[in-house]
Amino acid sequence: MIGFTPLHRAAARLACLAIFVSLAAGQETPVTPHPEERFSDWGRETHSVPTPSNVGVWDGTWFYVNRDVRLALWIKTETGKPRVKLRYTSMNSGEGFETDWNGKADYEVRDANGSFTLGIERRDADLIEGRWEWLLTAGRSVRLEEGDYRIYRTGDGRFMAFTFDAFTKTIRSGGKDEVYKGPLSWTFRKASKRLVRWDELPF
Repeated sequence: MIGFTPLHRAAARLACLAIFVSLAAGQETPVTPHPEERFSDWGRETHSVPTPSNVGVWDGTWFYVNRDVRLALWIKTETGKPRVKLRYTSMNSGEGFETDWNGKADYEVRDANGSFTLGIERRDADLIEGRWEWLLTAGRSVRLEEGDYRIYRTGDGRFMAFTFDAFTKTIRSGGKDEVYKGPLSWTFRKASKRLVRWDELPF
């Protein structure tokens, strides 16, 4: 029987860690889709990007959930600008983290070390833009996710689109890189105008 070293096990876990790739959960309020269909490399044939809306406000707690992941965004306005904190939990691998109000988090999962940054380059009453960077390393194995994002409210203001025109995921294992590229989007719902606790969210 061939034995597996901790590095082999870590590399296998890296390859299996979930990426946020599913489309938004079903919506109670209709949202007008963008007429352009987008094609993705992550298991979905097409998806539509919701139309921006200036209805509603940022402040409060937003969440996204599918069978694999749970995400929350807490947003508060300070000196006229929105600030964002994000929490992620994988339902499959147990990986999870919560950023500070600067959008940064460092964490450990099994034999791997993770570093996440939700960088913000533009923020106003209706639009937040920046760069998503997520690195996970275990020995010589690496998973890197990166892309420029846009966040905006949609529909009646109780929904929020989190979109990437070009999202890249790279997995390095055994000295080889597998690279996946394509557009990506999630639709969050607003849980409350307050900053509620994670365990209060309707997951």
